[in-house]
Amino acid sequence: MATVLGPSSINELKFTPWATVNKALGLMWNTDYGCVSIPSKNIQKATNRVTRLLSSSTTMKTSILKVLGSLRHVASCSWPARAFFQQLQASANTLPRFGQRRLPTAARDDLRWFRAVLHHPERFNSIPVALFADSSDPVVHVFMGKR
Repeated sequence: MATVLGPSSINELKFTPWATVNKALGLMWNTDYGCVSIPSKNIQKATNRVTRLLSSSTTMKTSILKVLGSLRHVASCSWPARAFFQQLQASANTLPRFGQRRLPTAARDDLRWFRAVLHHPERFNSIPVALFADSSDPVVHVFMGKR
């Protein structure tokens, strides 16, 4: 490319230098040890959102979706969390788009479980990358066809 466009065509500042510890997809990846960690600020943010949602008597769909966005790292790094995450997502899908509603009891129980797990942030350090290769079976199958 430098031969065709000239020596000033490549901007070296736009390239990331090689490192064994990198941040990608909101996670810290360590290629030397083959492990991944969730940054502590993400865990704290998720804990705050879950606590705030549990303390409120009513909620909006956007609040639950924000919590789900914060919990996506936990669900990807923990097998048991995936089932709770799926059920919480199903509860969020049943809420109307506008207006405030009471959070279902099952969703509150799932949030309490996540809060208990998030109180142990050390569990989300140095998770083997092999855990990401395993995939869980879906709870719901959607079959679509032409009418």
